[in-house]
Amino acid sequence: MSEERNVHPDCRNASNRYHECTGYCFRVIAEAKLRKKQYQP
Repeated sequence: MSEERNVHPDCRNASNRYHECTGYCFRVIAEAKLRKKQYQP
């Protein structure tokens, strides 16, 4: 029973089996990656 889900692996809600990523999730992921990149030496 393998169902395909619309979940980005970096999403903080990826473990929720009923969650499907929306634009909000992708925006949060992009902002987090940008912050991480800015603060890395």
